[in-house]
Amino acid sequence: MDNTKTVSLTQKIIACILTAFVTAYPLARLNPNFFPNTFSARLLAYLLFAILISVLLFWKYIERKTKKSSYSILGLVNSILAFALAFHFTKWGLLKILHLHVTASLGLMEMPMAMVSGEKQLSHFFGQSYPMVCILGLLEILGAIFILFRKTRLLGIMILFVMTANIILIDILYYVHDPLLEAFTLLTGVLYLAYQDKEKIINFFFYANENLPKFNFNSTILKNVLRLSAILIPIILLTPQFRTQYRKNLTGKYNILKMKINGDNKIIDQFSDTTFSKVYFDLGDFFIFTNNNFTKRQIGHFEIDETSRTFETTWQYPTGIKEKFKGTASKLDNNRMKVTGVMGKDTLELDLEKMEIKNFNKTY
Repeated sequence: MDNTKTVSLTQKIIACILTAFVTAYPLARLNPNFFPNTFSARLLAYLLFAILISVLLFWKYIERKTKKSSYSILGLVNSILAFALAFHFTKWGLLKILHLHVTASLGLMEMPMAMVSGEKQLSHFFGQSYPMVCILGLLEILGAIFILFRKTRLLGIMILFVMTANIILIDILYYVHDPLLEAFTLLTGVLYLAYQDKEKIINFFFYANENLPKFNFNSTILKNVLRLSAILIPIILLTPQFRTQYRKNLTGKYNILKMKINGDNKIIDQFSDTTFSKVYFDLGDFFIFTNNNFTKRQIGHFEIDETSRTFETTWQYPTGIKEKFKGTASKLDNNRMKVTGVMGKDTLELDLEKMEIKNFNKTY
């Protein structure tokens, strides 16, 4: 460390306030279910916050009293920040490993997904694999250990940045709001420490000497065209396969109110497990017949002319159904729709009623 460097007032303000907030805020949020004496934790959090803010107010006095340079004191504040980050990330890592965070639920396994919040869906999804939860927890603890030592701090920063940035994105996209501010706080602390070593990061990614073997092309244009082809070929191959996810006035869940096969009425029992009682015009243009508890299903993918609302379904499950279902769907009127069509030698008429499906962030 070059102790002759000066520290601007802006640097002092940012370092002290950020360190105070990163240290105190997560400490004040400790869950009383896991940390019984949360009053003491909150008291300690407020005390630490006050102490770190006082460092800013009495910076010059500390310099004279300790006979340390301003840059040395900044180094001390940064070390406190690293310690606080290590403490909080270790806490989150241990909560995962000790089955106190990101857990599965037998009750949720039998609940419809539409009834489960985004936060519970996330916790249950990851919690079904304890090894995965342990890996996530161990990575947080490993990053916390690395960030404590100057020689490994950048490695710890990279690990914790990836972990925290992913957590924030998942929390935002799945409407998990409660831990979001703490995650942003920790990420800000990680980015601040990374900024202290910005020259080293830039050199590592853009200017470091490479020792990899390489083949020298005579043409730079050819070399760049080959590089670009690695991106363009998948785009060219897959873009035509794009599937529309949602079709207004069609996509949704429908109860079968009446069914005719070859002109004969069939009895529809919404509570039966042996006959089809529901139809889904599903996301991604899938067409599904199913019963009350989804044990009897017939699934296919359809192509539709939205102007005439005629569609053709190729069945994918069960395998072996070769006849395609060619039909027409009437316009949705007061949540009612009529589907008529032909499958092989059989004619089919369906009177359908659209039922609302609620996801944690959308209603279909």
